[in-house]
Amino acid sequence: DSSKPTCRQNRCCKNGSDHRFRFLPGSIVSAVPLKVGDSEVATQAWVLQNFVQNIDLTAPAEVGFWDGNGYTRGTDGAAMYNFKMVGGSSNVGNYIIRYTRKCVNNNWYVIN
Repeated sequence: DSSKPTCRQNRCCKNGSDHRFRFLPGSIVSAVPLKVGDSEVATQAWVLQNFVQNIDLTAPAEVGFWDGNGYTRGTDGAAMYNFKMVGGSSNVGNYIIRYTRKCVNNNWYVIN
């Protein structure tokens, strides 16, 4: 049956369509090649048109909080992770934050 792939471990195979499989120890990786017209190679123009460009995150910054400290800077448009609290009944802790930025005319702006 030509619709069933015949493959060996650590080898790529084709199952009669453009869908390819790669069998690795403990996993199967499946990939559909990108095509532009009849070519299986995406041009830079196609990639620039179809993928998000000029977005990044700022360097990580640690933010601490505790009772009576007031409100910390807003976190809209940011990724927040590694949230830690001291525990008990106190409101003491910290977290790491990275803001999302967009480049416009060679200037980076934080998206909030």
